[in-house]
Amino acid sequence: MQVMIPRQRDSNGEKMLDIPSLTAEVGRLSAAASFWNRVVIVMMIVAALAATGLVVAQWIAVKRAESLTDVTGKLSDIKEELS
Repeated sequence: MQVMIPRQRDSNGEKMLDIPSLTAEVGRLSAAASFWNRVVIVMMIVAALAATGLVVAQWIAVKRAESLTDVTGKLSDIKEELS
């Protein structure tokens, strides 16, 4: 994207840069860049929290599956003894 650089003519008719307009544009672009940098940081934090949640959920699922396997094995052993 190309930024339009406002120019004014001085008393001799020569083109010169419009410093206040450029200063305002620098301020606007700086604010926009700061905003998007903050958005990136927030999204990285959200992604890290989601990844942590996935790891914890997977760990709980594995532990529950192990418990299920143990209890199912014990139940099978008891049924065999009763048969």
